[in-house]
Amino acid sequence: MQAIQPKPLKWLWIGLGVPIGGLAIAAVSLVIFFSFGPAGGVRVTSTLEPYAKEYLETNRLLEADETVIAYYDATIALKGTEAAILTDRRVLYHRPGGNSSILLQQVARIEHEEQPVTGDVIRIFAESGELLVIEIAPLNGGLNFLSALENQVALARRVSQGQPTPHWFQLAE
Repeated sequence: MQAIQPKPLKWLWIGLGVPIGGLAIAAVSLVIFFSFGPAGGVRVTSTLEPYAKEYLETNRLLEADETVIAYYDATIALKGTEAAILTDRRVLYHRPGGNSSILLQQVARIEHEEQPVTGDVIRIFAESGELLVIEIAPLNGGLNFLSALENQVALARRVSQGQPTPHWFQLAE
């Protein structure tokens, strides 16, 4: 009688299959988890998620007559606890430790840098010397936030100089 030889390939496949299968299950689970939640990235007035509106109201982050122009939730789970918010009057960064904000009329300049890992880095300098830095992860619409910010600052400057508020087609000039 011949002794049965163990098959080393069988154990190799089992040893590799279990971790790879676990990773595949984890990946599918993450896709399912993020598919059914609210959409992330930069949101504008017309696409602001209900959870964000509720968070802003509950935490009283806005004045009564302030309108959200652009919103970016920096949390992975989209809880609103860290967010960049652009309104018709100011730009603010909300985090658990407190809020920082600059009135749009007080913005001296805006700098933008796109970094491969960090994404869009927007630096907002106030006339007072204050600096507000907003980092928007790659592929999350950082340029949309920047465009909205530049547009609102231009509008605020025109209004503060007593010029009429332009229509959308005049802003492109």
